[in-house]
Amino acid sequence: MNCFSRMRPLLLLAITLVFTPVAWGQTERVALHPCEFDTKGNIRLDDNTKKLLRDACDDFVARRYQEAQKVSLPEVKSFLLQEGGSCANREEQALNGCLDGLAQKLQATQVVLVTLRLSREKKQEVLYVTEYIVDTQGQIPKEEQRAVRKKSETWIAVFKGIEQLFASAALPPLYSSVLIQKPSEGAELPVGQEVVVTAQLKVSSKRRSLPHSKELRFSVRRIDQEQAESLPQVGSDGDTSSASWTPGEVGWYVIRASWPGKDSRPDLSAEIKVHVVEPQPLCEIEILEPAQNAKLFTGQVVSVHARLVAKNGEQKVKCPEALSPDTLTFFAMRGEELSTPPTQMSAQNGIYSTTWVPMNEDKYTLVVAYPKEGVPRALRQVTVEHCVPTGSRCTLKRTASWVSVGLGAAAGVLAGWSAFDSHTAYKALGQAYQGGEAPDFSRSEEIISLRDQYISRRNLAVGSSIAAVVLAGAGGLCLWHCDSPEQEKTPHEPEAMPGQTLLHVGPGQVGVSVRLP
Repeated sequence: MNCFSRMRPLLLLAITLVFTPVAWGQTERVALHPCEFDTKGNIRLDDNTKKLLRDACDDFVARRYQEAQKVSLPEVKSFLLQEGGSCANREEQALNGCLDGLAQKLQATQVVLVTLRLSREKKQEVLYVTEYIVDTQGQIPKEEQRAVRKKSETWIAVFKGIEQLFASAALPPLYSSVLIQKPSEGAELPVGQEVVVTAQLKVSSKRRSLPHSKELRFSVRRIDQEQAESLPQVGSDGDTSSASWTPGEVGWYVIRASWPGKDSRPDLSAEIKVHVVEPQPLCEIEILEPAQNAKLFTGQVVSVHARLVAKNGEQKVKCPEALSPDTLTFFAMRGEELSTPPTQMSAQNGIYSTTWVPMNEDKYTLVVAYPKEGVPRALRQVTVEHCVPTGSRCTLKRTASWVSVGLGAAAGVLAGWSAFDSHTAYKALGQAYQGGEAPDFSRSEEIISLRDQYISRRNLAVGSSIAAVVLAGAGGLCLWHCDSPEQEKTPHEPEAMPGQTLLHVGPGQVGVSVRLP
């Protein structure tokens, strides 16, 4: 056997993979068949009206599927040319075969054909608009809308009214798969404890909505047995349904969620394997924030974070997913009284979080517990003091005060310069009138300019002096007020956490927090 003979199977496999469409990863593509008139209609139209109606129909279909990825129109027309013409006006079986062949040839997940039929019924002229859809799951029941033409009403106006009927009609959904969301594949579930099984019925077309009632069915069986046990549904929300199961024996089980096919579409289902084990002790709750004996203030938004840990010898490890509830419960105790109603702490990346705003100064006990059992729980003592809002506000006041002092100093400089310039103009005027004689007429413009300079600079000096005194005085008074002993006595300054250093610098006592390694 030569080398070519040995390589022939591999070459054939490679060619097959190149030219065979991969159905599993195929993206959704819609092929829009051009609109056609149904030959069963008994009303004849002129060519111009037929063209207007066909164009309006094509535009309607394109807008109806504007969010979908579409097969190009030349590809569709080329296929129809090879098939001998339109798929419309054929017997039902032949019509479905033509549309299905169009889908397979052009690798489309859906093919849409809309037909127009104009009929005279009981002295009324009626327009029927029918939508045929074939997708990868089989034929979808056709949808048909009708409207009666009124006197003096154009056929285009009748068609526009039917568009609104299509927009408001509930369309049959296109289901693509079932996805079991919880529990996960291979999860370890404790025997004797209730498990909520959640599954989602996914839809392949965005424009189609799910029906109000879901028909997902749940069942479970031991992996070594054929007989399955049906599970009762406990809820439905949107496209998601849930069922309840309480395993009674240890072992491996298969959980199945299924949807019974309808209208010639196949059944859809999903299965996962889970392991039922002996129950383990619940994980411990560890509060991360706030710190023990932390000092908080009234009105402060306090972030509360906690996590679940399990002990592996002397080490603490992450709590297994099967033993981690979706939420924990948080509440605050003020002495023996409940200060805050219980709230749920949602989990993200293993960290349960919520916020708490204390309104009264006192000693509090923060409690984080399991939602149902209430135990185990973790406690954290904190002290809430009355918030004297001077730290941040005085910092702002100091900044504004220094700005005021600076503006006052600038006004003082302007007053000094104006006074000097006014004095210079005054001296020049005195020299011009020296000896008690009036200056020459040729110097009249110069004398007028000196007089205006003297008056304007004098007024500017007076105004600048007043502004300098007011700004500098107000800024100095505010600085004295912020730096007074009463303002320094504030409990707003936090204590340094372990591994943290607090540094206050500058006249505004700006705080810098440094975390040490």
